[in-house]
Amino acid sequence: MGIMLARSHMRWPLLCVVVSLACQSVDWHEPAALPVFEVSGDRAQLGFDAPFSIVVHVPALVRAPIDVRWRQIDGPAVRDIAVTDGGLRFSARTPRLTDCREGALPWAMVPLSPRTRGQVVVEAEWRRANDERTHRQRITVSAAARSGGLPNVPVDQRLYLGGAGWRLMEAPLEAHATIEERDGIGTLRPDARGIWQLIDGDGRTLRIQAGRYVETPLDCGRAGCHGERVHAAQSSPMTWALARRIDERTRRTATRSAGPSAPDDLSCTMACHATGEEGIHDGGFFDIASDLHVSTSLASMPSIAALPRAMRRLGSVGCLACHGPSALPEAEARWSILRSDVCAQCHDAPPRYGHVLAWQTTRMARADQDPAARSERACTPCHTTWGHLRDIDLHATRDEAPTRVPPAGVGAIGISCPACHAVHDPSLPAEPERSLLRTPHLGPMFEGVPREALARSGTCIPCHAPRDSARLAQASAAAIWAGRGGVDPETGAPLIGAAPHLAVEGGCVGCHRAGPDGIEHGTNHGFRADRRQCTSCHADAARDAGWADERARIEKDARSLWDSLLARGPLARAQREPAEPSRPPHATITLRRDADSARARAAYDLSLLLEDRGFLAHNLPYARMLLERVRPWVR
Repeated sequence: MGIMLARSHMRWPLLCVVVSLACQSVDWHEPAALPVFEVSGDRAQLGFDAPFSIVVHVPALVRAPIDVRWRQIDGPAVRDIAVTDGGLRFSARTPRLTDCREGALPWAMVPLSPRTRGQVVVEAEWRRANDERTHRQRITVSAAARSGGLPNVPVDQRLYLGGAGWRLMEAPLEAHATIEERDGIGTLRPDARGIWQLIDGDGRTLRIQAGRYVETPLDCGRAGCHGERVHAAQSSPMTWALARRIDERTRRTATRSAGPSAPDDLSCTMACHATGEEGIHDGGFFDIASDLHVSTSLASMPSIAALPRAMRRLGSVGCLACHGPSALPEAEARWSILRSDVCAQCHDAPPRYGHVLAWQTTRMARADQDPAARSERACTPCHTTWGHLRDIDLHATRDEAPTRVPPAGVGAIGISCPACHAVHDPSLPAEPERSLLRTPHLGPMFEGVPREALARSGTCIPCHAPRDSARLAQASAAAIWAGRGGVDPETGAPLIGAAPHLAVEGGCVGCHRAGPDGIEHGTNHGFRADRRQCTSCHADAARDAGWADERARIEKDARSLWDSLLARGPLARAQREPAEPSRPPHATITLRRDADSARARAAYDLSLLLEDRGFLAHNLPYARMLLERVRPWVR
């Protein structure tokens, strides 16, 4: 069924969905005989816990009565469902915000993804009297528009504010919008371009810049600005997402053999392949398409070059799609681009795209929940996104760091998408299937490791390997996997051993690719070890049992030696030991400054072993080597 969206002269007071039925009896072919579905309110942002109705208008030419049945087929459950007027009216309330998002709301702008925006799909099934044929139509409504949580927002999009007691301090001269309370949370729907300054009940201020996409200059690469990054973004697959889809359809059409036609409608992919939100007067792709009377199905459009210029500049995922309309945020707000919520606007739409949902199940998503982990200089490179980016950026300066540090009260944001992926990193190769993975510089420890192995796993190594200057290993999985990192206790020379898993296809993610069930794309962002991968080389179950016994023996011996060093060797418990006894050694133990060098090196090797709970799978031979080299020096 084709769907044509009709808008009245005023913008979105009412949405009419006109359903075109092909291959039906003659009266259904006539435009005047088509049934009309009216959605009360603003279909794209009805509000949370808000009433709405879908009304079926039967054309006068259709004399036979129509039997309509309704059901919800997707999204969080709606409430207070009522079907009246002989089935021609479906009424309900949208879900509450707490039904869509788990946990406490973040302070300031509440990010909303396709999964958490309260999007509901209702299906109407109808047939005429004395007609056995059944017809179906799906109607999609949403409680709110998607939001990345940035302070750069489109005009006409309702914002939800975490915190309490919000008041409006400053607004553009022509503005009329005010802060309202909806579903127990403060909201604001900016109706004018410019600066909106808000203050909450605790006196914290928030400056929001509202604008329209079509009125925001695309001159990010002008002299003195972000020329290098804009040039790099031109090779990003995101930049050409829409153009690629149109080209693929054109090639498919050109080679199509006789038979049923392939779908020519791209409208179902447009939400994440263009800039702007459907159903909002934000100056985005959909808004301009409506003004120019261009169907968002892009039917028969041979290439993106055939689009009107105003639509072409907003096609695909460019700077404004992530950073929002209007100017870049002020310095104190630029940390917000580091949250995974920016990427979640498209990559948190399970079951098709479940990248963010899978990531949220990992320890990476909670890496900075400990206040010390997100504040102490020794912890931030591997426990915070901003600290990690500063650490791997050879050109970063101390002056740049404060603009990336989240303010107090924001809470944890974890090791989020930008830590591993870079949209406009000029050092990345211009390859369409590179997944935008960063390629950080690695230290001397990994010299001699095959380049192919580092290319597959290099993104993971900086946070999963000890620092070259560390007195005890903070992390060691990548070092043990590569058969490196240890030192000979007697001489201090590097201990290099076998590395049987360097050739695993996909590198780290070749094994760590399991995640939540029911996701088509993005399951590997759960980063759980998929034990089925082991059976391709290790199919002998008896040997597996033997390995488990060996792992237990090595770990028991290592902990015994560690306790001996604590009792009379170079190790000491930290003065400010965390309350949780389950913390890893690097968070609870220090190395004495006056430690004997041989025993200190033995302690370092033991810390490598104890920091990697997966040493058995990563590199059992190297784990054995470390233990045997340490044992003579711990008496």
